[in-house]
Amino acid sequence: MIDREGGILGIGRSETLSDSLDLSYFTAADKTKMQELELNVRKAELVTPHPENTFHFEGEDQTEKLIIDNPEDFWSASRYLVVVIKQ
Repeated sequence: MIDREGGILGIGRSETLSDSLDLSYFTAADKTKMQELELNVRKAELVTPHPENTFHFEGEDQTEKLIIDNPEDFWSASRYLVVVIKQ
C-alpha cells in the first residue's frame, strides 16, 4: 500500500501510495465536513501530498489530532488521506 523509496538507513526516504492501492482499506468521508481527525498516537505523518500550510497536528506529548485548516487547498492535491502512525 505504501512504497518506500531512496534514503540511507531511513534518512531521506520518501513514502508514496502504491499503484496497487486497495480501496477497501479506506473509509469514505465527506471532505466538506471533515475538519479534524482524532489520532491519539505518539507520532503521525502524512503520506499523501497535502500542502503544508493547510493542516497541522495538535498535541504536546503525543499527536492528538490532525486539524485541516484550509479544506479546499488541503484536498486539492489528493482526494485520499493516508496517515502513518507510531504508537
